[in-house]
Amino acid sequence: MHREIVYDPVFDAQRHYRQLLDCMSRPGKLNRLDRMDLHVPGGIHEGAALVAFALLNADVTFFAAGIGAAEINAYLKTQTFGRPAPGAEADFLFLSGADAMWISKAKRGTLPYPEEGATLVLSVDALVPGSLLVERLTPEGELRGESEQPERKRPEASHSPVLTLTLSGPGIEKERYLGVSGLSREFFTEWSACNQEFPLGVDLILADPYGWIGSLPRSTQIEVH
Repeated sequence: MHREIVYDPVFDAQRHYRQLLDCMSRPGKLNRLDRMDLHVPGGIHEGAALVAFALLNADVTFFAAGIGAAEINAYLKTQTFGRPAPGAEADFLFLSGADAMWISKAKRGTLPYPEEGATLVLSVDALVPGSLLVERLTPEGELRGESEQPERKRPEASHSPVLTLTLSGPGIEKERYLGVSGLSREFFTEWSACNQEFPLGVDLILADPYGWIGSLPRSTQIEVH
């Protein structure tokens, strides 16, 4: 497997890392990573791969599950020099929404070292900013019509409902809203359970097919609608 030649491991990684930090410090805020036409294997979005490029190195471990897991592991190892590991031991887990319940096995850190809790990087169907939710969300949780911003349009093959998340906690002045398509209510119930013993827990990074990313640190409180 060849290394990506369109990606600059210094300048692109620094730029994407800053965008990711902005999302992590402001839970629910979305930033868009520039499309780079990477040769990403099936089962992971390009945005999630770019997150991997920014975060992985030879000192950390990662895990992938589901469709194309072997190809994803080989791809990320080649591009980042990160080390594949079992899901229960990995620092980063790269999963699709269909495999997100792997969170129940992810490590949550220890009281002396809470920073050793895992980070899940989830490839989801769509991310919708709070500013679009009120006027575009039906009572059934579906988006009305097509977005005025084509880059936010969901894949035609996707029929998963949009869950509306009400977020609060550090980095949020009062409340912030985020729409997520491609994850279940059960997943967020499990995620909340993983974070009950804060500062232990699991952090989330979400990426959709159009390069939009967002973050939900373990300190974030959520209500799912």
